[in-house]
Amino acid sequence: MKKYLALLLALCLTLGLSLPAAASEDTTNNRLAAVTQIVKDTLELDTSSYTSFEGELQEGAVDSYWSLSWYNDNSELYITATEDGTILSYYRYDDTDNTDDSIPSFPDGDIATARQSATAFLSKVLDSSQETVSMEEEYGDDINSDEYSFYGTILLNGLSSPFSFSIDVRGSDNEVLSFYRNDSDEIYVGDVPSATPAISAEQAALLLKTTLSLKLEYVLPDDSSQAVLRYLPQSGDDYYVDAQTGKLVSLTELYTQLDASGSMSGGGMAAGFGDTTSSSSTDKGYSSGLSDAEESGVEQLEGVLSKTELDTQLQKITSLNLSGYTLGSAYYSLDSEDDDDSQPPVSVSLHYAKQTDDAVQVRTITVDGRTGALKNVSGYSYSLNDDDLTPTVSTTQAQTVAKNFLTSYYGSEFAQTGLYSTSDTEEDDTSVTFTYCQSVNGYFYSGNYFRVTVDLTDGSIQDFDYCFNDAITFDDTDGIVDESAALDTYLGFYTTLLSYVAVPTAIDYTQPQYSALISWGYSYLLTLQLGYQLDNDTQSLIGIDAKTGSTVVIDPDDNDSTSITYDDLDGSSIQSIAEKLASYGIGFDGGSFHADQSITQVELISLILSANGYRHYDITDPDDLERLYTIAYRNNLLTSSERDDSASVTRAELVKILINSAGYQRIAALKDIYNPGFTDDSDIPDGYVGYVALARGLGLIQGDSNGDFRPLEYATHAETISMLYRYLSLS
Repeated sequence: MKKYLALLLALCLTLGLSLPAAASEDTTNNRLAAVTQIVKDTLELDTSSYTSFEGELQEGAVDSYWSLSWYNDNSELYITATEDGTILSYYRYDDTDNTDDSIPSFPDGDIATARQSATAFLSKVLDSSQETVSMEEEYGDDINSDEYSFYGTILLNGLSSPFSFSIDVRGSDNEVLSFYRNDSDEIYVGDVPSATPAISAEQAALLLKTTLSLKLEYVLPDDSSQAVLRYLPQSGDDYYVDAQTGKLVSLTELYTQLDASGSMSGGGMAAGFGDTTSSSSTDKGYSSGLSDAEESGVEQLEGVLSKTELDTQLQKITSLNLSGYTLGSAYYSLDSEDDDDSQPPVSVSLHYAKQTDDAVQVRTITVDGRTGALKNVSGYSYSLNDDDLTPTVSTTQAQTVAKNFLTSYYGSEFAQTGLYSTSDTEEDDTSVTFTYCQSVNGYFYSGNYFRVTVDLTDGSIQDFDYCFNDAITFDDTDGIVDESAALDTYLGFYTTLLSYVAVPTAIDYTQPQYSALISWGYSYLLTLQLGYQLDNDTQSLIGIDAKTGSTVVIDPDDNDSTSITYDDLDGSSIQSIAEKLASYGIGFDGGSFHADQSITQVELISLILSANGYRHYDITDPDDLERLYTIAYRNNLLTSSERDDSASVTRAELVKILINSAGYQRIAALKDIYNPGFTDDSDIPDGYVGYVALARGLGLIQGDSNGDFRPLEYATHAETISMLYRYLSLS
């Protein structure tokens, strides 16, 4: 991450504090020229082909960023960058795709080469002195997609951080199409701490163990009618152990306390770590490296007044009564889309706020960026002590209402329950929720429940829902493991991970460099701290089995329904083809390929539609089967009168369905113009000749050693997969 200078220097720009004399030339258009040149140098951009360029400025309470836009008739490029050129986002669009999306096809390129391009791009936009990445592919090998997408965590000094990124690469030429990093979503201040801890992971684990708790309850496993006992993890505060001080810290408590001290939580754009000053932008030598289009874009902001100058003018308008208001953000935007207008109108929206002990008042004032002429004003006020709705019913009285309601209408089921939870309420809350769950052998089963919300203003039932299944049986309570042993297993499931943690920090509004944040309603900023947290990034813990003491987990790999493997293809001539299609989720379920087995109509429909993105349909499920055929009719693969789920498909029928899926059925139906050219053309049924001829012309089929097509023979799994592979290879 780029190193910045002191935050106070950055705020000289945003708050209009006194600047050194050299900065007097730091006009808005010079700043745009500077950041544009830095971005071009960083990305090694050749922008000479673009005919238009624009830059818009968002000046926040602490940091500023620029939205840079390049255009020509066929392409667009958008980049968001901080004042010092740190690239936060990148988006490129080229109107050069002339492919026929009606026919699914294998994607261009490969994910390994795309990953190399993504890595090379990241090496340009990241701070090599301390930033690296942990990268995964979100998706890549996807039929009919020309993009490979990656995401991951930005590592600081080799350790995990709260910062993430995403990047998309086009497979045809391995150009990066988009990039985004999320640390622009919050305001971070301060430096990145040292990566060397003062305490060990083992010491931190002992402290973190004290934050864990379990609750013994009945749960109903999947595909079972008998509930079993499990120790369930209880949600609570989010903790970390400060790796330098050894202190156990509740992040939840910090956020709660800091939220309560201000009108809203932190947010907004990143200040990053360090300098947001643009002192180097006063060097007009930057502009020498700009293209003609970029020079024109810079000129569009020529003569635009600074935020401080505009504020000075607005303060003089007595009817606005801005006394006591603090100026926060200012957003500069171009009003004209006329390419011939070298200096289009520029609007500037300035955001003001004033806070007293009882209320916050907000004003947004939009002015002409060059003259300061007033365009419009909007605003609102809100009380910090809202008491419009007054509760008249106590929580105890509300619970009586809930119990009377449930007893009257669900007496027998409600008698089997106990109070499971009551929502937390504050003095001025206007509702409260009670949850009652079935209790068996002294333990709750939360799958059978009643949930009632009572309106505290009038004692009425505001919300109600329930679920109660009398058919469930319950396991006995013999042989339950000790809770302390279960807690040890719970802790052992996790790794005590050393990482950088985002920690909220109170704002000292007595410091002038932070005063502008009042206008945005901030109650805290974020800092990075070195800390330990419990982590398991491969599995999710459901609970601890109360009888065996073993963990019950969700493994993400168990939910990979697109994984297709075969156990009978070793040495087969079609092994590579079948396995490549399987990698895209196209193939036969069940673990075996059965190369010589004839293909049924429903298997063929499922294969072709999976190539078009319709996957995860279970052909043994009647509902899924109906949905699958409905999609097949809609895509003209066949008509409802031709449906015959379990019938074996002939080679001629296979060709017809494939040609239909490509949208060529009308051409294939033309009569007396086709000559497929096989020695057994006379065996091709009426109505299929055009389909067979087109299939041969497209390279989907060829004759056997005798020149025969054998149209009436049943197509095998191997023949179908081979033909589908050639179909997807069409370009």
